[in-house]
Order: sequence, then structure tokens, then C-alpha cells
Amino acid sequence: MFTCFTKTDAIDPSLNLKTTSSNVTPNVTPNVTPNVTSNVTSTVSPDLTPDEIAKIKNNLTNCGDFNFMIYTLQEETIMDVYGTLKGEQKKKDAEDPHKNDWSRYLCDALEIVGIASEQPEIEILAIVIGGIVEYVTEDSEEASAITQINLDAEFNKELERNKQTYNSIAKILNAMYEDPNTYRDKQLTITGYKSCVLRDLAKMNIPYKMDPAFSDATDNQDRAFRKQITIAEMKKMKFWDICFIQDIQGDQFGSGYKPHQSGIRGGVQRSRQFNKDFVGNGVKVISNDEVRYHHPEYVQANGFGTSDDDMTKSWIDANNSFIKQFPAAFTYPWTVTNVSVYSCRFYIINSYDKIPEGGTANTPIANADFMNWLFIDDGFGNVINSDGVMYRYDFLFSGVMDYGGYIPGSNMFPGMETEVFKSSDEKYKYPGSVVTKKLRILNKKKIVS
Repeated sequence: MFTCFTKTDAIDPSLNLKTTSSNVTPNVTPNVTPNVTSNVTSTVSPDLTPDEIAKIKNNLTNCGDFNFMIYTLQEETIMDVYGTLKGEQKKKDAEDPHKNDWSRYLCDALEIVGIASEQPEIEILAIVIGGIVEYVTEDSEEASAITQINLDAEFNKELERNKQTYNSIAKILNAMYEDPNTYRDKQLTITGYKSCVLRDLAKMNIPYKMDPAFSDATDNQDRAFRKQITIAEMKKMKFWDICFIQDIQGDQFGSGYKPHQSGIRGGVQRSRQFNKDFVGNGVKVISNDEVRYHHPEYVQANGFGTSDDDMTKSWIDANNSFIKQFPAAFTYPWTVTNVSVYSCRFYIINSYDKIPEGGTANTPIANADFMNWLFIDDGFGNVINSDGVMYRYDFLFSGVMDYGGYIPGSNMFPGMETEVFKSSDEKYKYPGSVVTKKLRILNKKKIVS
């Protein structure tokens, strides 16, 4: 883990483009024009007109405001994420990330912002900032001559790295602001996404910092960045996994098994008739009795039906109530037919000790507060924490849990029954309006490998 969770010293205010010219003192050797020939388009374009220069400068100022805002949000996010994860980890420290990981987290988040916005002005804003991130992170004499910061070096403190990256971006933006003609053909690229050149900023208006589109972009970037670093660090810790705990009475009752392990009596799928006798008002639909068999210290959690008329509502309410009481439970997938409801229930555990082949009574359930911090939803179409890091469905396939990928993707049910709805339907996987549908999809694709 990283050694610094306290707030960094104040950044240099001269690096924010809200102050210009006389107050900007980038560390560049006087009278030396930075060499930009190594990364320019093949054709030199005409000099910029005064009107183009004015528009580019205005857009660079807005880029500077965006850089400052994401720096500020990321500082808060870093303290939250690493502080929370440090509190969860029990035995050993994770490896520090390498510089290329950091660059990738930022650029992937910015790519998500660009695509999800569906606005050319936001897209080019993301490309400019992401392109500069890649530019200053490379082992480049060109960049370091301007910034006097070596981002090619390894680092130990995320907060310091965030500050260095902000300062480097700000100095490049200021250099461009002071002499747009020199940099007019400078190509900025987010690898695997898109490129632009500086003069493209003369063709559009990047939103001002008070514009709602600007706020949406910074919020989306922060959410994507938060998810990237959380997943990356949780993977390194190797502290979480998922298991099936036998809930059929017998010699296996209460023992934890790998979710895909053969030899589990009765398997992992459970069925219940979809009527008021089995999921109706006051009926106990779900409980954690199997967990408490070997661990009576855990809280008792039960979910009861809430209606004799609306079976769907009754079933979902019972499970929603259960998850609120015991948020490490993972009831997925579940399929409702015209006759029955089929479900698979697992539990997230936190331990460096992996589940043995023969099962184990040692199933340390993940901390409830941490689960509530991590997840946006309950897995049943309800938002439980709009500030959560990710959706439960995405967490399964994030790579954090070795056995997450073994959770069944669908339920089997008799051919004479008709499927009505299932947990993998969009409204259950990604409930609420926390983020746009497109951003959800892109975020899933951009999970750190």
C-alpha cells in the first residue's frame, strides 16, 4: 500500500490557466523553442489567424480549468480509495503501481468521458488532456524540457503522482497558450482511441467551467478513474473472493465451496414456486442460516415477502431487505418463469486463504460497511449507494475475485416453463440514473486488466 494518505501541499497557483502571461512562469529555458517536430503531423499547416489564436487560447483556458478540477477530485478519490482499502487489508502490503499503469488509468477514464458524452467539444477536451498525459509520461526530453518533472520515474505515493501529473499538464497547456503557432500541429493522442492537433481547438468551443456539460465530464471522469484504481488495487491485494455456502441440511451444511466445484450436494441452484405460499406476504424467502451455522457471531439476516398480489415485488423486496442486512451476499443470477423463481446465492469473503477442494468452515464474510462503500446497487434493481464504486454485476467479472468468473451466467429451468424476467436484464444489472447506459457499458469494457 502507499504510505501517504494525507493531503498534499498546495499546488502552484501560477499553473492554473485562470492566471496568464505575467503570472505564469513555466520552467522553460528562456529563448529556447521546445522541439515539437518529433510528434507533429506530416504537413505543416498555415499560421493561425488572430481569431483562431484567440479561440484556441480560450479553449486552452477551459482545458486548464478541467485539469484543475479533475486533479482536485482525484486527490479526494485517492484518499478515499486507498484509505478504505488500507483499512480492509489485514496482512500484507500490495505492490506499488508502475508509471504506465497510472497513465493508463487516467487515459482510460478520459476516453470513457469522450465517448460517453456524445459531444465533440467534450471529446476533444478529453483527447487534449489524455494526449498530454501520454506525452508527459513518456521518456521525452521534449516534455521534460518544459515541465522540469520526470514522470518516467517510478513513484510510491499516489497523491504526489497526481500532483506531478497535474503540474506537468498545466505547464504544457501554458506553453501552448503562450505560443499557439509553435504548437499548432502538435498531435495529441489517447492510444487506442483518437488523436487531435492543437489547431483543432479553433473549430469548436470547449464548455466553460460553469457549463453543466463541463460538470458532467468531470463527474464521469472521476467516477471512471475511481473504479479503475479501486479494481487495480483490489486485484493486487488478492484479499477477496466468492464462495457458495451449502444451505441444504446435512454434513455439508454451512461449509464453503468454490462456486464451480463438483461434488456439492444439490448444486448451487435453488428453486421456489412463484406464488403467495412461497414468496407471499410474511413468508421467509431468504436467510443466512447456513452462514451462521459455523459463524454465529454474524448478524441474523432474513428477507420476507411483502405482498400476496404482486409476486414480483414481493420477491424483490425480500431480497432487497436481505441484502441491506447482509450486503456481502450475492444472489445472482436469478430467473423468474411463469411457474417458479430460480436463484443462485453466493457470499463474498475476505481472506488470503483460498477455498480448499474439500470445502471449509472458515468463510470470513466481507465487511458490511466496505460492501456498502463498494457497490452502487443491491443486485435486484435498486440503488443502495449512488456514490458507490461499481455495480455488482461488473464486480463479478472485474478479475478481483479468482472465482468470480465461475458464477453461472444463467439459470436452467424446465422447457415447459416460460421465462418472464431475469437478473441480467438491463434494469436489474444497472438500476437508477447514476450514470448513463453508454457510460456503464464503456466502464465495463475499460475494467483494468
